[in-house]
Amino acid sequence: MIFITFIFSLFVTTTLSEINYQSYALNMHNNLRNKHGAGALTYNARLSEIATSCAGYYAQIGRIDHTCPYKSYLGENLAFFSSTSGPPYVLNSVNDAINGWYVECNDYNYAWPPRSSYGKQVYHFTQMVWKSTTYVGFGVYLHPQTGRTYVVALYEPKGNIIEYGPDAYEWFRGNVTAPGFYG
Repeated sequence: MIFITFIFSLFVTTTLSEINYQSYALNMHNNLRNKHGAGALTYNARLSEIATSCAGYYAQIGRIDHTCPYKSYLGENLAFFSSTSGPPYVLNSVNDAINGWYVECNDYNYAWPPRSSYGKQVYHFTQMVWKSTTYVGFGVYLHPQTGRTYVVALYEPKGNIIEYGPDAYEWFRGNVTAPGFYG
């Protein structure tokens, strides 16, 4: 009976941790999207399953490079963290990933999208706040040998759409607005 209770307790703790990082990541995304006039994302369990598979895939190949074969036609943000002082907490890794993606807004050129100041990366930020994206899922994988934590967010429909024509960046202007300006 004690063994069964331990297994049940372990299962419940793991499940609650997973739910906590999922809801934490969703709330964090939605709070940041709100600053840009983008509607709230809806959590999608299927996207989270795929994101978790992708996090495992990136851990297996030892890099993050947007090549996960499980995620066709989805937007994707990636991060990984290494720790020399033991395994990092999942919520800390998720928090650091989302903050790292969002801080790119400081370099985004709203007048000339999707350009950035000084050639810095901005596509993680733009995917996070892309107005026509409605669903999101999150996956985390802690590699037992390397101690690296891989964080993946998947978005549907994907953002960062560039079309060719007279105004190739029209989609960016319509989907990524400055904080407090929703025009």
